[in-house]
Amino acid sequence: MKNQIIMNRSTKPFTYFCILFSLYFAGLYSSFAEQIATNEYPNDELDQVEPQQHIVLKSDRSRMDGKTLIFEYCGNAVLTQPGLELTANCLIGKKNKDGSYQSITAKGEPAFLTQINLEKNEKLAVRANLIEYKIQSQQFLILTNAQLKLTGKTQDSLEITADKIELDNKIESARDISATGSPLQIELIKSGNTDLKAKSKKLHFNTKTSNLKLSEEVIANLELGQITAGIFNYNSETKVSSFDKSPGKQVKIIQTKKQP
Repeated sequence: MKNQIIMNRSTKPFTYFCILFSLYFAGLYSSFAEQIATNEYPNDELDQVEPQQHIVLKSDRSRMDGKTLIFEYCGNAVLTQPGLELTANCLIGKKNKDGSYQSITAKGEPAFLTQINLEKNEKLAVRANLIEYKIQSQQFLILTNAQLKLTGKTQDSLEITADKIELDNKIESARDISATGSPLQIELIKSGNTDLKAKSKKLHFNTKTSNLKLSEEVIANLELGQITAGIFNYNSETKVSSFDKSPGKQVKIIQTKKQP
């Protein structure tokens, strides 16, 4: 009979068990293959959101060139992804032929980028006149009146004001931040207190290693005093610092007087 296994006297119990197990496994595989084919996976259960997934664009008006695949969303324009929101006067970008996005530029006075990690209780807030979002690489170029603030769950925060900020956001736990300004400003807050306040022309900071490098016309204010140097390296976790002079200039340290 169809779909029926008859165990005769010559069939050993172990062989019979193997046949049943094989059919059960085949049924599971068939169900799994069908699920893949129909792509019936709940989005909320994905462990990691791919760069191209869950992108939603909204605005008062929009248009798209069918030949160049360049699009514009203007008037209260908003881009959302899980944990990320980009708002601006206009969102301008380009699509690939397969429908995926290349990059999106937010223009506003200012435009805003917000990213929230609920598990880590961490918030990234960016504002500038122009924010370019390279979606596949998860990189942001932040230009003109650029401000970045990263806050954590223990009242720790990093604030940067600069002419240009480049943010590599591919790995949230190891963000790579570079900035230039004339000058730029940075402030590190630890447990609610100012740990470092400085000015320079160039900056590089990694959130995983906590290593900060300031270069060119550096003026850094620490608990020990004010340091004027050409290069200043500082680790916000260990509080270890090192500095080097500018060409033709010596390092200058003005020690802070402690209150009695």
